[in-house]
Amino acid sequence: MKKERAVLTTVKEWLKNQNYQAQLVKQGDVLMLRGLLPVLKDERGLVLVELFMTEYNQTADLVHLFATMTPPLEGDMGPLQRAANSWNLVALAGCYGICEETSQLFYRHTVAVETDDAVETVARDAFRGLCVAMDEMARRLPEAILLSDPS
Repeated sequence: MKKERAVLTTVKEWLKNQNYQAQLVKQGDVLMLRGLLPVLKDERGLVLVELFMTEYNQTADLVHLFATMTPPLEGDMGPLQRAANSWNLVALAGCYGICEETSQLFYRHTVAVETDDAVETVARDAFRGLCVAMDEMARRLPEAILLSDPS
C-alpha cells in the first residue's frame, strides 16, 4: 500500500494534538501505529492500541485496530470470557475476546476505506474508527477491570 505510512503518520499527529503519544513501529513486515491511550477519564484505563492497514481488494483497504485492555489474567478467565461474549452481542462496533497466548482481554475493530481516497480522507476515517473504538471500550473497561482482578 502506497499511503500506509502517510495515513498512520497523519493519525499519529492528530493523536499528538490531543496530547496522546503514539509511535510508528514495524513488527516484522507490518508498519503500525502503537500507543497507550486512556479510554477512561483522568487518564485512567490505559489500553495498548495498535493500528495497521492491509489491502482488501482493488477498491478497498482495511484499517485494523487492536487494543489490549487488561494485563495478563491469572486464574479463571471464564467470567471475563462470558462478559466479552455478551458484550459482542450489543457492541457499537468491533468485538471482544480473550487472547489464549497472552491471557489478555482484547478489542478488535476494522474500518474499510476506499483505496483511491486521499491520505487525509483515509486518515479521517481511521481516526473516526479509533474514536468509536475508544467509546466502545470505555463502556466495558470498568467491568473488565473488576472481572480481571484476582483479589
